[in-house]
Amino acid sequence: MSGEHTLWSPSGAKRWSCHGAMAACVGIPNVASEAAALGTAKHQLGYWCLSNPDRQSVDAHVGQTTEADGFTFEIDDEFADHVNMYVNNARLIPGKQSYEVRVDTSRVLGIPNQGGTIDLRVEDYVMRSLTIGDAKFGWEIVEPDADQLIVYAAASLNELDRDGVKFNEVRFMIFQPTHGNIPTEITLAVDEVYKRMGRLAADAQAGNDLIGAAPEVIEAAKVPSPGACKWCPICDTCDARRNKIVNEFPLTAEGVTTVFGAITATGGYVEVDNSERSELIKLAEDLERIDDIEKWCRERRALALRFALAGTPPPGWRMVEGKRGHRMFPSKVLAQVMAEQDVGDAAFEPRELKSPAQMEQAYKKLKKTADWQVFSDLTIEQPKGAPSLARISEGGVPLAPVAEFGLAEPT
Repeated sequence: MSGEHTLWSPSGAKRWSCHGAMAACVGIPNVASEAAALGTAKHQLGYWCLSNPDRQSVDAHVGQTTEADGFTFEIDDEFADHVNMYVNNARLIPGKQSYEVRVDTSRVLGIPNQGGTIDLRVEDYVMRSLTIGDAKFGWEIVEPDADQLIVYAAASLNELDRDGVKFNEVRFMIFQPTHGNIPTEITLAVDEVYKRMGRLAADAQAGNDLIGAAPEVIEAAKVPSPGACKWCPICDTCDARRNKIVNEFPLTAEGVTTVFGAITATGGYVEVDNSERSELIKLAEDLERIDDIEKWCRERRALALRFALAGTPPPGWRMVEGKRGHRMFPSKVLAQVMAEQDVGDAAFEPRELKSPAQMEQAYKKLKKTADWQVFSDLTIEQPKGAPSLARISEGGVPLAPVAEFGLAEPT
C-alpha cells in the first residue's frame, strides 16, 4: 500500500474550495492520529485478503497484531468484522478488480505531479461501467459521490480512455461497516463526473496559483465553510473563520482590558512580541463572546429537541437515543459467583471483580462466548441514552415522539 500524499491529494478535496487556506497550508506536515492509523491498518488487512483470495481470510488473522503509522493494534473480532464487511462485499462486484490503485490526477487537475490511491477499482467491460470503491472505517457518514471519489473516477476515466477503453457510467460505492453491512452507492454518467471534476479542478488551480503570494493576498482568498474547515490544520488560528463566527456575536461587555503581557505558570508576567500581543487581544475578545455563543447553541439545540419530541423535528434531522450510560453490575454477588464459575481467576483483579468491558474480554480470550451471553443477560444493566437529535444521514437508534416527557408545546 502506498502512503504517499501529494499537495492536492483527493482525500482533501473537500477543502479545495478555500483557496487561501490551501495555499497557507503548504509545508504543514500530516500528523497521524491513532484513529487514522487504525483505519490504515484495516485497509492494509483488507488489501492483503482481497489480493490473496485463495490463501487468506480475514478471520484467520484474529488474535494477531498489526502496525500502522507507528501504532500497534490487536486484530480482534470487531476489527475483523469491519474488514469482512469491506472484503465480502467487494468480492461480489462483477468485473476486473484492482486494489490500492495509484492514479495520476495531474491531467484532470491541470497541476503537475499529483496523484492518489483508490481502494477498489472494478472495470466491467460488458456493462461499460466503472466502479470506484472506498472503504471508510470511521464514524462520520461519507456520501458515495464525495469529492474524493469524483477525482478518483475522473483520473481513472482519463487513464483508461487513453488506453482505448470507454465507459458510459461510474458506480461509486462506500463501504462503511460502522453504519451497516451494505455499501451505499450512486451511479453517475461519465459526462456528470467530468462536469463535477471541472469545478474541483478550478478550485485546486485557484489555490495552487496562490502559493507563494503575499500573506494578505492569501488571507483575502480564504472562504470558510463547514466542509473546508473541518479537517483544515490551521482552522483554529484562521482569522477568516474567526471573523465569520464572531461577527454574528458583537461584544456585549463594556470592553476588553488589554494586558500587554502573558501570565506565566508562576503568576508573573512575560513580555510578548507584537504578533503574540495581537493574538492575545483577539483571544480576549473571543472569550467575551463565548458565553453568548454557547448559550445560543444550547438554546437552539433545546428548542429543536422540543420540536422533535412533539413529532416535528427540523427538516433533515430525527430523534435518536443518545449515548448510553456505563454498563454496571447491579447484582454484584450474583456476578461474582457466575464469573468465578465460568472463568475463574481471570474474572478478578486483586480483591475486585473486573468491569463489564474487561469481563467481556476475559470470556472471549477463554473462548466462552456462549457463557458470556448468559452472564451478561443476567448480571449487566446499561442505562438508556436520553433522546437526542441526529442528522437523518447519521446512525443511531431512532425514537418515536413521546408525550411523557411533559415538555411544553413548541411555540
